[in-house]
Amino acid sequence: MRDFLSDLTDRLRISRLRARVVIGTDDAAQTGILLGQTAALCGIIVPFLENTFDMQDYHVSADADFNADHTEWAFTVNCSIRPISLVRVLLRHGKPMYKLYKKYFK
Repeated sequence: MRDFLSDLTDRLRISRLRARVVIGTDDAAQTGILLGQTAALCGIIVPFLENTFDMQDYHVSADADFNADHTEWAFTVNCSIRPISLVRVLLRHGKPMYKLYKKYFK
């Protein structure tokens, strides 16, 4: 699986990425803690995606609503890959991926 994903990183293009999280819980302290953790996670994931994939347009945000009692989130991604590149990757890793699929999804 790792080799399959490694081959895709050079060929996959993320043209648009939008992620938005508005955290809300019944407890203001818990909301603040979750906001800090989410902001840290965003700070780790976004540079990783920038360095790994060809990203054109992206926006990732985390915010808190201290008056809300539930968390809302939205995620949109548009990505593309050339069909011949996908065929090459699938031919190279198709058999191991099929075995993995059969193992976990009988």
